[in-house]
Amino acid sequence: MDQDDYRRTIEHEMIMPATARFACKKWVEALGFLKVRGARESNLRSVNLDLPLERLIVFTGPSGSGKSSLAFDTLHAEAQRRYLNAFSSRMRGLLRSARRPIFSSIDGLPPTIGLDQRPRALPRAQRVGRVAGVDEVVRLLWGRAGTLHCPQCDEAIRSWTHDEIVAEILRLPADERVTLEAPGGQASAGVLDEILRAGFSRVRVHDKVVRVDACVPDPGADLRVVIDRVRIHPDRRPRLQDAVRLALETGEGVLVVVTEGTSLWFASTPRCHPCQIKLPVLEPSLLDVRSHEGRCDVCEGQGREDGVACAPCDGSGLGVVARAVRWSGRRFDEVWIAPLDGWASWLSTQTPDEVSRVPHGALARRVEVLLTLGLGELSLGHRAREVSSGERQRLRLARQISSDLSGVLYVLDEPTSCLDNTQAAGVAQLLKGLVEAGNSVLVVEHHAAVIQVADHVVEFGPGAGEAGGAVLFEGDVAALEGSSTPSGLWLQGALPELARRMRVATGRFTVAGLEGERWAEREVSLPLGQVVALTGGNGAGKSLLLRHLGQAWADSDDARSVVWVDGEPAQSARSNLSTYTGLWTELRSLMAATRESRVRGFKPGTFSLAKRGGRCESCGGQGTVSIDLDFLPRVSIPCEVCSGRRFQADVLQVQWRGHAPDQLLALTVEAAHHVLAGHPKLERILRSLKDVGLGYVTLGQSLATLSGGEAKRLHLARELTRLRGGEGALRLYLVEHPEVGLHAQDLPRQLGVLQQLVDEGATVCFTTHRQELADASDAVLHLHRSHGEKVVRTRWVRQGT
Repeated sequence: MDQDDYRRTIEHEMIMPATARFACKKWVEALGFLKVRGARESNLRSVNLDLPLERLIVFTGPSGSGKSSLAFDTLHAEAQRRYLNAFSSRMRGLLRSARRPIFSSIDGLPPTIGLDQRPRALPRAQRVGRVAGVDEVVRLLWGRAGTLHCPQCDEAIRSWTHDEIVAEILRLPADERVTLEAPGGQASAGVLDEILRAGFSRVRVHDKVVRVDACVPDPGADLRVVIDRVRIHPDRRPRLQDAVRLALETGEGVLVVVTEGTSLWFASTPRCHPCQIKLPVLEPSLLDVRSHEGRCDVCEGQGREDGVACAPCDGSGLGVVARAVRWSGRRFDEVWIAPLDGWASWLSTQTPDEVSRVPHGALARRVEVLLTLGLGELSLGHRAREVSSGERQRLRLARQISSDLSGVLYVLDEPTSCLDNTQAAGVAQLLKGLVEAGNSVLVVEHHAAVIQVADHVVEFGPGAGEAGGAVLFEGDVAALEGSSTPSGLWLQGALPELARRMRVATGRFTVAGLEGERWAEREVSLPLGQVVALTGGNGAGKSLLLRHLGQAWADSDDARSVVWVDGEPAQSARSNLSTYTGLWTELRSLMAATRESRVRGFKPGTFSLAKRGGRCESCGGQGTVSIDLDFLPRVSIPCEVCSGRRFQADVLQVQWRGHAPDQLLALTVEAAHHVLAGHPKLERILRSLKDVGLGYVTLGQSLATLSGGEAKRLHLARELTRLRGGEGALRLYLVEHPEVGLHAQDLPRQLGVLQQLVDEGATVCFTTHRQELADASDAVLHLHRSHGEKVVRTRWVRQGT
């Protein structure tokens, strides 16, 4: 009996004994909740929660308060572990060392699909369509239901089956006599002898039918072998079938039907008769830039040649044949390189046939999701590495939302990052749609549009790291809006406004040359020595203007430099917080200077995690070993040689201020600030990390495990350290959405960091959708597009004085 049966029985509980009714209700209630007891992963303080299944659940709270520790490091990690444990004994043997998250019990945990904000390096040639899971569908639609066209004359190309050719011949006027012929090559003596030996008696040369034995050899002339001459009549079908089959075999797939004054060409394989070229069979693989037959011969599918768009394929990377394929009159390369919002409305007006019905419907749904997520300006063929981290996150989200799954738990990290209010509301409805499809959705989120439609909200806090890890609120949105927690006060509009400093601009920097199709104004003049906010909806041109500013600044005559603050992943898998910020370089020198190191002959390089010397070579100094599970995600387990301590045994005996190398890497920034206090350079780095709100992160945490928001703050901390060290005068900092990953109570700290950069002599320009950050900036430039227009218009809401 399934759950619905039990519910129907409960509705008629008068026929059940009281004990049976009680047991049944308890069983249904147990199925309806995900029960977490004693969750203690990371900074969680033995958290107990009853989370309703098949509902939209939101975890909110300040950065580092424990949201992701429960959502991803506990629930998603445990679901993966349980799933993998269901495999063979060999697979379980590989995973015997996989660490179980710290908790007392978790009941009612469904299979999970996790989507975090940790940026991942993508292959150089990977396209937007592949990341979003759309390219397979669009290739299937054009590759199965489309029409091949000749790349030279643009004529539609069709390949015919044997039965289709017979049926087409029988449609000719009754009693008309037709000749079935097969191309035989040039009329040389050798070819004529071969035709004669094959048993054929007539050929057509110079448009005349002659006997083979009477034909005068002419190597410059083409001939066709006469297979049969037939009168059109239904009772001649068997004879026609035999003749067509023999003609196709003789002509290597080509048949010519000659009637009174005309010739009909049929081919069982694609070819263009006027251009005399053979074409490949139309398959989805023909439209794949990764395949040999689908890629451009000039740029080999890369879309770029010597840094510019490849001229023959117009940057699409598609081969000449693939570019000519059409479905419903539209070429494949048009939908591949054109922005989604340029052809989405056309797609919705098409009436598919039986063959195209399924892929058309699937493509329409996926495109609609991408538009809702604010990705309409991207094309399917756009390089994925060239989009922002926020766009990349939404592309991954689109792939998951578009899947037809039910009964799973989606665990998502801030799916509305970098979206304006309108599009965030659209994402909220998409999440509700996942719930209506029978799924549970758990979202780590800070946007009001999602929180206000949630079925269940859990707020963590009160602070980050050791100051967090507790549940401040659990319940519905109405109760949250009436609470005195930080989120409750924020939803009520009761949090204090961000403080704005009144700075005087130190000058202006003008970006010229903006005229064209995209810009209504010719130039923008940026105030220097101030915090400048760029506002406007998605697609208004904020990121584009940032790129113009950065390029113009870098091209200017003076020595000023531009710094992009983004959430891109580290280039090396071994990069961690301490190596990225320079902390470990200094600590290696300090450890090498200890008496124990001098006695053993250790040098600073001995403590390096990037090269051989003192690191554990079994794990390469990472402390974990990654196992490839083929079609499943890779799994990391603690290194059995060093037990996760990263270094060789003798190196671990060295201590500085009572801490071995692995113990130093295990310290949080907050704890390390106390241990390493008094050292000017170390203290300057650690103070910057604390100022940006990363006090809860450990010194040895891999950069690959940081979210996009954390990666941006880490970048800001490094730049703040440089400025405090006397570097980087007259720098321009360009920041895309510094609010990503931040709760409203985190914004004052983030604004303070931007203001400190300016206090040290820099200029900061950032994009944002948070009105609080814009209101607290020195200058605000609003970008917008009038209804129906493509050009970007700029308007200073507040200019720096």
